[in-house]
Amino acid sequence: MPRNHLSLESTLIAHLRERVPALAHVAGAGELAKLNESAAQSPAVYVVYDGERLGEASHDGARQIVFQRWLVVLFARHAAQDGGAALRALAGERLAEIVAALAGYRPDPIHPPLQRVNAPRPGYTPAAGWFPLAYEARLIIPVE
Repeated sequence: MPRNHLSLESTLIAHLRERVPALAHVAGAGELAKLNESAAQSPAVYVVYDGERLGEASHDGARQIVFQRWLVVLFARHAAQDGGAALRALAGERLAEIVAALAGYRPDPIHPPLQRVNAPRPGYTPAAGWFPLAYEARLIIPVE
């Protein structure tokens, strides 16, 4: 059994910090919950556990395949006077870099690459935008 069922958070954070240097900040859900939009670093990414679904399980339940869902949420601030054009340009570039960094990414040699799945809609305020991407990770419990 893995020692930390949510260890993928720190793995994803480290990978994104290394592969997308244009991000001002990469953090987990704990920092997202405390975020003050006006003081936040931008662009930033927050890695958030979004639950899981059970794949298959052995008859005795000792071996399970679980698909964890992880959100990778890009936060970017913008100046409202340009109608959001600068925000969309910045977000579009960072999203392309994040998608490229996670395409085919294997958190470890035992598990298959992350799979991109449908994500929630983006959100906007007068000063910022939130752009979520979603990924599933296939875990085998207990680890083989």
